[in-house]
Amino acid sequence: MIFRKLVVVGGVEAVLNPPHRAILDELADTVVTVARGADPGPELADADAAVLAFAIPFGRNAIDAAPRLRYLQVASTAFDAVDVRYARDRGIAVATLPDYMTEPVAQFVLAVLLEQASGLAAGRAFRREGNLFPLAFPAKQFRGSRVAVVGLGTIGRRVAEMAAGLGAEVRYWSRHRKDDSGFRYQDLDALLSEADFVSVNLALTDRTRGVLDADRIAALAPGTVLVCTAPLELIDLAALRARTETGEVRAILNHALPDTIAYFDGCPGFVDPPLVYLTDQSRALMQGALVARLREWAAQP
Repeated sequence: MIFRKLVVVGGVEAVLNPPHRAILDELADTVVTVARGADPGPELADADAAVLAFAIPFGRNAIDAAPRLRYLQVASTAFDAVDVRYARDRGIAVATLPDYMTEPVAQFVLAVLLEQASGLAAGRAFRREGNLFPLAFPAKQFRGSRVAVVGLGTIGRRVAEMAAGLGAEVRYWSRHRKDDSGFRYQDLDALLSEADFVSVNLALTDRTRGVLDADRIAALAPGTVLVCTAPLELIDLAALRARTETGEVRAILNHALPDTIAYFDGCPGFVDPPLVYLTDQSRALMQGALVARLREWAAQP
């Protein structure tokens, strides 16, 4: 059995190579693509499956527009943009693609931490100005520094392993203690207040929304570098803006969209956010997992 109609939303097809793109055509009588930002509602009316790119909103209106939908595949590791509870109440199976971005995201976090510790951006600026004096910008030694990992899931654990491998003292907080991790668990308030570097890798749920509240942001020590590769709904952004506005805290927010970037305009501690990019290896994992899951669900009666 194959899908009658598969709707692909947000540009997923752009990251599929031709063989994997051809498999989509094999799994459905009709495959329709909807660009990011366009309303998928008209195409969802008779669709029984849909694939969403990263951060594509899929709330009640979209779900109500798809009365025949039975399978929703999110082509990313998170589905915080999807009203999962409502979808499942409507009998729609919702799935993500876990783990394929573990290495690129963890590598990104470590690269940003080392860049900030080494003062590379400031060093480049000094050099452009002709200042070659090596003590013009004080670097921070990463070895022996304290790295706080907030959320010790697959990505958080890999960040912890990489940081520990370079000699940092790694501690973590997670909703559930991971006593087999080899890393020291610490109360979140103490963890944040004692950290040199903070890596936020926590899934967004009703229990974690706003977990980095104003009090916890205020408790960050001056000089702390915070990197968030998780949904920004975890953080009190007004409180974070106040700390970055003074330059006391440096923040790199991978999920920052233009409105958020504009909100932090003029804050010297806000680092214009780079992005996590797909590696060739993670792209291969993503493509394989995506078509495998679609095949599995298409085969169900």
